[in-house]
Amino acid sequence: MRKMPKDSRAQSDAAQKAIAIAAEHVSAGATSGMRDSAALRLDDARTCLGRGDYKYAVKAAKDSVDYSLGALSAESSQIAALLA
Repeated sequence: MRKMPKDSRAQSDAAQKAIAIAAEHVSAGATSGMRDSAALRLDDARTCLGRGDYKYAVKAAKDSVDYSLGALSAESSQIAALLA
C-alpha cells in the first residue's frame, strides 16, 4: 500500500479522489439513516478539503463509503490505501 503523500498537491489529489469515490456511492446506504450519515461525512470531507486538511478529508470520505457500502467494500479498501 502507498502512504499518504507528503507534498500538499499529491495530498490534495488523494483527497479529491477519495471524495469522488464517496460521492459516487453516497446514496447507496441500506437505510435512510445510513444514507444521511454518508452524506454528512461526505460534506465533512469536502469541508476538510477546502481548508487544506487533506488527511482528514480522506478519512471522512472513507467513513462516508463505509456508511454507504460497508467497511469491507472494495471502495473502502481503495480509499484506505490512500491513507496507508
